[in-house]
Amino acid sequence: DVYKRQGTYTARLGDLESRMDVLGMDRAAFVDLVQSDMPPRPSNYEAIVATNLGEREPSDEEAFGLELGPNNCAASQDALTSD
Repeated sequence: DVYKRQGTYTARLGDLESRMDVLGMDRAAFVDLVQSDMPPRPSNYEAIVATNLGEREPSDEEAFGLELGPNNCAASQDALTSD
């Protein structure tokens, strides 16, 4: 498969729905699940969000520092997959 050789994974949404319970959840249940698995926000969370929204432009040095911290802003894959 060409996608696997390129290091990506693709599948039809309909195929994933049968393998990933999370895709069948209603919005409230999905939000509860994701929030239940989220670690504490990093101390520089506000700066990261503002930067990602284009509301601020950090210097190269500051941007490097923002990237060094742990990625605590996203839901983990473990919360979204049943395997």
